[in-house]
Amino acid sequence: MLELSSQTYGLEEMDAISRVLLSGRVTMGEETLAFEKEFADYIGTEHAIMVNSGSSANLLIVASLIATKTLRPGDHVIAPALSWSTTVWPLLQHGLKVSLADCDMTLQTDPKILEALLPAKAVFAANILGNPCNMTALQAFCNAHNCLLLEDSCETLGATYRGFRTGRFGYMSSFSFYFSHHITTVEGGMVVTNDPMQANHARAMRSHGWARAFGGIERSLFEAENPTIDPRFLFVTEGYNLRPTEMQAAMGRVQLGKLPAFAQRRADVHSAMVKIVCDYPELCLPVSIPYAFPSWFAFPVICMGDRDRFSAYLERNGIQTRPIIAGSLGKHPAFRDRVLPTSTPCANMIMKQGLYWGLHPNVTEEQLDHLAKVLAAYDWRAAA
Repeated sequence: MLELSSQTYGLEEMDAISRVLLSGRVTMGEETLAFEKEFADYIGTEHAIMVNSGSSANLLIVASLIATKTLRPGDHVIAPALSWSTTVWPLLQHGLKVSLADCDMTLQTDPKILEALLPAKAVFAANILGNPCNMTALQAFCNAHNCLLLEDSCETLGATYRGFRTGRFGYMSSFSFYFSHHITTVEGGMVVTNDPMQANHARAMRSHGWARAFGGIERSLFEAENPTIDPRFLFVTEGYNLRPTEMQAAMGRVQLGKLPAFAQRRADVHSAMVKIVCDYPELCLPVSIPYAFPSWFAFPVICMGDRDRFSAYLERNGIQTRPIIAGSLGKHPAFRDRVLPTSTPCANMIMKQGLYWGLHPNVTEEQLDHLAKVLAAYDWRAAA
């Protein structure tokens, strides 16, 4: 059996969680602050704000941008056609107009087609399945057209482009710590940014819109301007409850220390799988751009024959598969009438012909041998 994901935590993480439980301080506190600092240092940003999921991280990014009037309802934002639903939903939920940009054979947004989607106030790029976007081209486009570059790196923790970690390129960026991701807190996510104003708003909005979440001078100003309201329950901005727990943060701190080894093992497994798959011209592999070091989330392929037949065969033989995430989002009924019409032939093709199977640090040599034998036994001519 080659499963899609596998447990990467053990006694060290359980000990960290137990220590927090026994302390009695289980809601967001010092462990969260420590994890945020360590994560920001790892990515290379000034601020990190932990939340309860990667989807919440995307929500918090957009909510903060709207609250600070960095973006306004009615502004046009370019988002990836090949992505996950909660990359796009926060944009629509906050009254932004959204165009879905087609991808290329890296699976990432194709920078060459962005000019046709102008004018726009922001580009929300997603690093799909661990493969970095062409950040040089995206940054050049955004600089030339006065756009914000936002980055969804929920599937790409540990990857680098030109020596810098993904998530560092965006004005604000998101990460996910879901069970199957590069590190896990079971559920959890992170927002990173270098802008202290956005970081402060994100912290306040994460916690109900409390003034006390701002801290420092800003908190003092809010309290001085509202002397008749108890400062412990003073609300100054829109709010949610997106907070993590101390157990999640403690687990994340242990997992973060293991990330370099996890990323290297994923790279080694990917190389081994490429050697297996390269014997089959019926399977086309996504490519990586120069200067990119992917941190592969899964092993994606484009099947030139009958994708559904091939997927069913793999499943029957103990190799779990999935489509390449949501495929072309504009094809889904939830989005058909919500996004602006665009042409997305590559994303449409990937939605029809693409699939992935598991690639994680716990893949064994026996599982790689099993994959090789299953592919060798497939009737490729009948599937054409």
